[in-house]
Order: sequence, then structure tokens, then C-alpha cells
Amino acid sequence: MYNIKRLFKITIIIGWLIFTVLYFTSAIFETLIPLYDEKNYKSFVFNIIGILILYIATLIVVYGGAIFVKDTFLLYSDPDFMKRVELLRNKFTSKEEKKKIRIENTKLLFKTWKKGSKWLALGLLLIIIGGIIINL
Repeated sequence: MYNIKRLFKITIIIGWLIFTVLYFTSAIFETLIPLYDEKNYKSFVFNIIGILILYIATLIVVYGGAIFVKDTFLLYSDPDFMKRVELLRNKFTSKEEKKKIRIENTKLLFKTWKKGSKWLALGLLLIIIGGIIINL
């Protein structure tokens, strides 16, 4: 039988390595070498800084998205949450009860998404900052 956690880690590492090689190969050959050849050293330095920030930001966004999805799946494996979902689908549950359940589930979803959303927001902020630095 396969060890799922080990396969997941190996897949993450291989994906990270492939992304890193492609990202920096593209950055070096399509951006940095032409700027250096043009002797545009100011843009060259700003692009190096911006490219590194964008790289880190992309990894943070991927990490935040993974946490977001993982936490959502874990929530849907919670028996209490699923019981409330089934009550919402039940025709015989009163409207008042459904409204109360929807509010509880919505609060729980927002609480579950909070951690991943913080990482996503940080990554997107860094993407904006990196984009500004590259265009200086």
C-alpha cells in the first residue's frame, strides 16, 4: 500500500522544483539578460528584487490556497457540520430552523477559511508590491 503523506510530500517537492527552474529560467533569459545587455542596470536591479518578491508571493499564494482547500475538506468531514447540511436539504426542516443553520454554517465556514485567506491576502499584496518594483 502506498504512503499517501509521503507521496504528497514528494509531489509537492517535485512541483516546487519544476516551478522554480521554469520561473527563474524564464526570468533570467527573457528579462534579466536583455536588461543587462542594454546596460539598463537600474531596471536590472529592480527586476531582480521584483522577481524574487513575485517568486515568494507565488509560493505564499499556493500555500494559502492549499490550507484553504484542506481546511474546507476537513470541515466537510466533521459529523456535526454534515448533520446541519443534511437538515438544510431536508424538506421537513422549518424555514426558521434552516435560517439558523445557514447562519451557523456560514460563521463556521468563515472561521475555517480565515487562516488560508490570510496567506492568500499576504501573497496577493506581495504580488502587487513586486509588480510595482519591477515597473520602477
